[in-house]
Amino acid sequence: MTGEFSKGSAEYHRWRPTYPAELFAWIQANCSGNELVWDIGTGTGQAVNGMVGRFDKIKACDINLNQIEFAPSHKSIKYIIGKAEEQLIQEDGTVDAITCACSLHWLDLPKFFRAVTQALKPGGLIVAWTYEWPWTDHPPIDALLEKLKLATLKNYWLPQSDLYLNRYRDIFLPCNPIKFPKYFADLPGGVDGLFSFLKTWSPVIRYQASEERDPLEEIYAEVAQMWLEAGLSRVRLPLYGVASRKAIDTESGY
Repeated sequence: MTGEFSKGSAEYHRWRPTYPAELFAWIQANCSGNELVWDIGTGTGQAVNGMVGRFDKIKACDINLNQIEFAPSHKSIKYIIGKAEEQLIQEDGTVDAITCACSLHWLDLPKFFRAVTQALKPGGLIVAWTYEWPWTDHPPIDALLEKLKLATLKNYWLPQSDLYLNRYRDIFLPCNPIKFPKYFADLPGGVDGLFSFLKTWSPVIRYQASEERDPLEEIYAEVAQMWLEAGLSRVRLPLYGVASRKAIDTESGY
């Protein structure tokens, strides 16, 4: 996965959405303290900006240097290159919160969850969220997007994709689960923003490399015309997440 996202880091940074301030306020309010947060699979830093000012220290980890080069800089942020499973395990009951923004499905989950339980303080929080394939709530456009996802790109989804396409319902975090609230992320840029966002998805990148053509060009004109006729202005992406808190009484386990 490093190579796929590395080639499009600038586009990823520009067109992947950021997340609402309410989400980070909720994270801050539901963990044991505000000294240290780890952002796992930070990419180009879509999540870290929301944690600046809420946590004293932010450690943001990714295996892809090219992605991190586009991430925001701040005195409270330390970027770490490496696998999350290997980096996080170096913490021992020192972490207040761990976040995974659209990244959990790429990890070695058994190893990562062992690192999580070691790293979190009693009362510490792990929260992971993702968004699904975009929808516009305009049936003719959504039918084309559905065909793109299930037919055109059918052979280019990796097995891990099932986790986020199923909205993380198959992921069971360690510790004590708590309900993840309902939030939305907005895509900027109208119909061009939608297609620029789609170009950053890994199955689209794989399709282009294999077929030597762009699957999005085949539907762009039709979608753009319907977008105009329907008077659409934006795409809202529901965020689907899971969260869990480590027990305050460490002797009680999870």
